[in-house]
Amino acid sequence: MAKVGFFTPICFETRFKTYPQRILEKVDNYFYLGGLKAHLVPFSKRHSTAALKEENQSLIITGLKVLSYFTIFLPSIPSLTKSENKSFAQICFYSAFFVPTMLLAKVALRYFLDNSTVLAHQPIDLSVIESLGLNLDEETTLDASKFESKHQNNIPTYPLTLRQAATDVINGINTALRANNKRLIASITDLRTVYLEPKAPWKEDGSNLYFYDQYCPSQETGKQQKWLHRILKALEGKEYIQFIYAEGIYGIRV
Repeated sequence: MAKVGFFTPICFETRFKTYPQRILEKVDNYFYLGGLKAHLVPFSKRHSTAALKEENQSLIITGLKVLSYFTIFLPSIPSLTKSENKSFAQICFYSAFFVPTMLLAKVALRYFLDNSTVLAHQPIDLSVIESLGLNLDEETTLDASKFESKHQNNIPTYPLTLRQAATDVINGINTALRANNKRLIASITDLRTVYLEPKAPWKEDGSNLYFYDQYCPSQETGKQQKWLHRILKALEGKEYIQFIYAEGIYGIRV
C-alpha cells in the first residue's frame, strides 16, 4: 500500500478543514520549494486518497523561503549569538527554535493523519502480484483458427500464463497513471481514475489485454471468468484499486 512521504506537502481537498489540518498545510507549505504535492480527497470517514500533482512556485517565494531558512539558523553560529547587541542576540537565540518547532509540529500532525490509511496516486508495484491469491501458473493457448487469417501474425503461438497477464494489466494501469500525472489541469478526481480499453493487438494502442478480456481462459476450460476481470477483482479485493466498472472499457480508481 503506497503512502504519502514525510517530505511530500499535503493539501486537504475538503470544504471544512480542522485546525490540525490547517496548521499542517501551513507547516508543509513553508518547507515546500516545488515539485509534487499530495492532494488528499476523503472517500470515507477513515480513508483518503492522495493524488500527487506537480505544482510550480514563484522564484520570489522560493527565494524568500530559502533566505528564511538560513537567517533563522544563523543563531546556531556561536559568533553571532555573542553579538554585543543583546536584543539582536536574544532574537536570534529564540528564532533558532522556530524550524525545529515547525518540524516537530509536522511530525505530530502527521501522526494524527493516520497515514496508514492513505492510498497515494502512485504506480502499483509488480510485487503485489504474489499477494493476489491467484493461480499464477495457470496457462492457456489461443486457438488461432478462431481469428481471421489477416490477424494470424498477431496471435500468440506460445502458452499465455496468468502471471504474465497480471503483469501486463498492472503495467497498463501504471502507464495510464503516468499519462494522467502529466495532465496538470485535470481535476483531482480525474487524476485518480484511469481507463483500460482492451483493444485487439492489430488495432492502434492494442495489446494482449484483448485476449485476457475475451479469450483467457479459453472456452474449453469451462465458465470461469476471463483473466482480465479476475485480476482486476483481485486487485480490488486487496485495496490496490478502489473500484472498477466494465462497459467495454474498464474504469479504475487508484
